[in-house]
Amino acid sequence: MKKTLDTSAAERSRGRRSRVGARALAAVGAAATLALTACGGSGSDSAAGAGDDGKNVTLISCTNSNPWCNGFNKGLEEQLGQEGVQVTTQTSDFDAAEASRQFAQAVSQRPDLILYYVNDPNAAVADYQKAQQAGVPVVVVDTVVGDESDGLIAAALQPDHEALGTFAAENIQEGLKAQGVTEGNVIAITGTATQNTTVVRMNAFREQMATTPEYTIVETQDGDWDPVKSATIASQMFAKYGPTGIAAIYGMADYQAASIAQAAEQAGAPLYPASDEGVVITGSNCATTGIDAMRAEKVYGGATQAPAQEAEQYTPYIMQVLNGESLDSDGPISVPVERITYTTVEDFADICVY
Repeated sequence: MKKTLDTSAAERSRGRRSRVGARALAAVGAAATLALTACGGSGSDSAAGAGDDGKNVTLISCTNSNPWCNGFNKGLEEQLGQEGVQVTTQTSDFDAAEASRQFAQAVSQRPDLILYYVNDPNAAVADYQKAQQAGVPVVVVDTVVGDESDGLIAAALQPDHEALGTFAAENIQEGLKAQGVTEGNVIAITGTATQNTTVVRMNAFREQMATTPEYTIVETQDGDWDPVKSATIASQMFAKYGPTGIAAIYGMADYQAASIAQAAEQAGAPLYPASDEGVVITGSNCATTGIDAMRAEKVYGGATQAPAQEAEQYTPYIMQVLNGESLDSDGPISVPVERITYTTVEDFADICVY
């Protein structure tokens, strides 16, 4: 059973922005932009936090060459560092085998806690078991865990991935209806297909799109959270269906959506709302490139799940686990998210630009 924070999404988002902007986002100011996100390389190692008398946490996460991951990793290091926690970060390029190797190494070093961004939920079960045998608690962050993790992890912290998938569909439906489109082909270019995160978002996306059967999902492609790969896939789709044969595209991350918009322009496809009619493109978590594309009216919308803000939301729960306190939850803890469109983009830019 999923537990959701009882603070309203709007109040939470607006109430935290000044602190996030002045503190956590400042630490993320050097995050990679789209040009740095070819997602090559793995195995980076960094440490941040307090001295030897504080708690020690190992973060096994996604690659810092990805802008969202870089923002999230730096945000957690900043937030936990302020609590006196020393954080050692190991990253990989969405590679489950490499993440498992890093996890085993972390277990051997006996930190007070391992934070785990899970790439393959099935393969991760063996990792959880190793940690449990060694007496090292595990908190899964951002990603969705399966039932197999029951009793093996201390907590699972995640954004509302179902809402993120639903928001993407609502953006597409809203944009197409505004143009008076009565039927059309829809493409989904997703995050890493093996992740439960991707599966949950796509299930919610399909469920919402089913309420408008005139808009048909004709292709679902694995973009692997990679803007370069996503642009390549989009180019292939426009070659297959033609510049006017695609009504809408869902790029699962906003930086994917921005690169898809570039591919659409190169293919000669008009974009809505920059043009009175054209392809509706949406993301479902925010990034600088997505915000800029919404401002330019080349991407219709996206959603929050801002990395530094998410790190701030997770920190109290992580500290509870470190302090041996009960989280009073029988399932994943979900933090709220909000839908963004090109008309509301400035309401969220301060937490989404990093």
